[in-house]
Amino acid sequence: MASQPNLVPREFPTPGFVKLNHSEKIEEETLPFYEHQPDHEMAISEHLKNSNHHFGKQLVRLVMDSFEVVGPQGKHTCLLYQPLGMNLAEFRNWFPDNKFPKGLFQRTIQLVLISVAFTHQNNEDEMKHPIARKVLPDCNIYYSRPMLVNEALCVLFDLGEARLGIQNQNGDIMPGMDWDCEVDIWSGGIMEDRILDDEQHLTEIFSLLGTPPPEFLIRNDNCFKYWDKQGNWKGNITIPEQSLEMRFGQYDGEDKEPFLNFLRRILRWLPEERPTAEELTYDDFLMQPLLVASGLCLASLTRLIEE
Repeated sequence: MASQPNLVPREFPTPGFVKLNHSEKIEEETLPFYEHQPDHEMAISEHLKNSNHHFGKQLVRLVMDSFEVVGPQGKHTCLLYQPLGMNLAEFRNWFPDNKFPKGLFQRTIQLVLISVAFTHQNNEDEMKHPIARKVLPDCNIYYSRPMLVNEALCVLFDLGEARLGIQNQNGDIMPGMDWDCEVDIWSGGIMEDRILDDEQHLTEIFSLLGTPPPEFLIRNDNCFKYWDKQGNWKGNITIPEQSLEMRFGQYDGEDKEPFLNFLRRILRWLPEERPTAEELTYDDFLMQPLLVASGLCLASLTRLIEE
């Protein structure tokens, strides 16, 4: 069999694009913790590639390849992925009042949970419309190219903070204590508006969940910076007056209690009290459309799926 000929490298246009100020930080460069250290994400991706088959595997965006370029700060490793469309925050802005329809929200959360369960268990337009970039003396830094809306499934991506193994981990993800894979369930239920402040984070949690149990407080001495031994708040930030019911007032009637119960299963002080991603996939609220359409009870449907 004859070997395939080498492909001729494409010659991209040099004019016709917006030239950005090279001193202005863009996209990931604006993040305070941004560094070019992809080795961890590559290792996680390789581990997941070699895992057993699981439906959620197709819902996780894994590294396809990598290469190095030389930039103003030295060598920079570039990761190659399948292209994605818009993220959920951008997609949400297409809907009235920036809110997902209930059915779309339910299906999306289920798909995300399936992809998380997997991780726990295991056409170029540059020719016609060059993307904006910063032109440096020895390299170019491109803006990410926006993708059109399509009918593909949502996927889980950005594994830079993922960890191998199920043992307790540490790091500033859940203030006050070590964490394990159950932190992903917790993250699915919180909204922080990108505020990276432990005390602000804890006041929001305290206002929504109430007094933490003693078992939570004694696991890490850092907790006593914010609570006394009886669980009374002693931080410097005032606890906001709010509740889960107030925060999610847009749900009413038959939707309100199932949705609040869904959140209450997630937002538990103690990690061991939270359901697994797979268990949460079959929550009454997420299964509501299918149950209504089929007339089945949840227990019956779960048995059918398992069989």
